Amino acid sequence: MTEYRDSFQHCPRCAVDLEQAGSARGCRQCQGVWIEEPILDEMVRSMRALTLAPPAFVARDAPRDLPCPQCTQPLAPVTLEDVAIDRCERAHGVWFDREELQAVLYRVGRAAPDAAAPDAGVPDVKTGFWGGLLGAIGGLLGILGYGVAGVVATPVVVAVKADERDRRR
Repeated sequence: MTEYRDSFQHCPRCAVDLEQAGSARGCRQCQGVWIEEPILDEMVRSMRALTLAPPAFVARDAPRDLPCPQCTQPLAPVTLEDVAIDRCERAHGVWFDREELQAVLYRVGRAAPDAAAPDAGVPDVKTGFWGGLLGAIGGLLGILGYGVAGVVATPVVVAVKADERDRRR
């Protein structure tokens, strides 16, 4: 059976219907996010404007217990920017558990060539790439039941949460 974009897709963790949220689909129950691989690729390449490097998935040794929401084949355990995630081997998409997408995007942004520039400062979150990205993440988090005021207001919130989680590991 061929899956269509408009067909219902189910959360690989909870098996509830995923809800459309801009370019992603999210689960209200576990707050995970499914992003199609071409969209993730575009996000990463936009953040790495000078290198145009695609996402580098690295295989990890873990059980394959989550099904792809599109083809139902087991998702492959991988890491992206040292964050453990799950990816469809047929390149349908990537599953991010709660807060993993924010951690990956923060690390991609932190590694971008212009992120280390001393005069880079805090990006203007009302325009450009960061505005669009944070608006999309804020919309998705709002649908999933998060309070979004802090997320949309500044990218530093995402950075602080990722750094705090890194220190606890």
